[in-house]
Amino acid sequence: MFRRTCGLTSPAPCFLALFLIRGRRATIVLLATQILLFVVPYWQSGAAERLWLRTLGY
Repeated sequence: MFRRTCGLTSPAPCFLALFLIRGRRATIVLLATQILLFVVPYWQSGAAERLWLRTLGY
């Protein structure tokens, strides 16, 4: 999964970028992008939908 998002096998460089970036807007954009990139594989495999249905009690 991390190989897809960052091109590396570890998520550390992705999160390290949060400390190296300057500016509030850039940090928020980078964080939102990282969250989306980490969630997309789960969403496509149906895990997010199963979790939501389990939360609702179905």
